[in-house]
Amino acid sequence: MTNILMLLPNSYSEILHDRPSAIAMPRQVKRARDYIHEHAEQSIQLADLLAHAGCRYRTLQLGFNETFGMAPMAYAKMVRLNRAHNELLAAAPGTTIASVARKWGFVHAGRFAQSYTLHFGVSPSETLNRRR
Repeated sequence: MTNILMLLPNSYSEILHDRPSAIAMPRQVKRARDYIHEHAEQSIQLADLLAHAGCRYRTLQLGFNETFGMAPMAYAKMVRLNRAHNELLAAAPGTTIASVARKWGFVHAGRFAQSYTLHFGVSPSETLNRRR
């Protein structure tokens, strides 16, 4: 399923390919989205996201739900998962799943593997084994 989503144009294409969406969106959502993409390697706190967007949580939540169909922090998690996925696909020999997970802010290996498998339909180890 993930391969189909990655290959065929769809409403999640920009997110799956880690590109900011080109669709029209409220200014606050665009500012928060850009902040998430620019700081994906860092720990993104909701308070920082709200300060950067310049609005209250409810405004940002409604905007993200209307634009992306998910909450702002769920969007941030998806961006980090996609970056981890891309890194696992291009990993050099000797790269560990734990190091990639930690790099992208996932400190609990079991939760990372669970989220990754749910999102991509394969485990991180399967992705690492079929890297380019």
